[in-house]
Amino acid sequence: MTRHRAVKWFLPAVLAALLLPAAGALVELAEAQSRRLRHGETVIVLPPGNRTFAHRGITYYYHGGTYYRRAPRGWVVVAAPFGAVVPVIPTGYRTVIAGGATYYVDDGVYYRRVIVQNQPQYEVVQAPAPAPAAPVPQQAQGASYCREAQIVISVGGKDETAFTTACREPDGSWRLKP
Repeated sequence: MTRHRAVKWFLPAVLAALLLPAAGALVELAEAQSRRLRHGETVIVLPPGNRTFAHRGITYYYHGGTYYRRAPRGWVVVAAPFGAVVPVIPTGYRTVIAGGATYYVDDGVYYRRVIVQNQPQYEVVQAPAPAPAAPVPQQAQGASYCREAQIVISVGGKDETAFTTACREPDGSWRLKP
């Protein structure tokens, strides 16, 4: 084999060996971006435009509402760390107002808008406590509570379903209205 022929064969082989894994990583990245990754999944390439930040001494990578940490074979998807501050949240968020505070929710992660160095940012927070249930209205003394009732009546010896109004009496019994 001549030197020229060997170079012609060697260069494409080296390029293929170098580029095929990268092409596989790009396919994996495209698939990952088309769906939301779940905690514990691993990627070998972070999405372009990801942001790096440190929180409580741990380095995180953030992109489009997904949080990553370095793993032996790439990056693993992790839960959003409470207290972390990110500059942007995904556009698909929904707004929730609870206890007079505004929250932005994306894929179960709650954010609150904060100002950091005169710039709006978003802090990962715990979900607000659910509002207490509304109290059941008490019946006024002497007032009656009425509702529609379904009863069975006999017409010409045959049972038929009928509807009427039933009212609760102060003693707790029910009275049917004609």
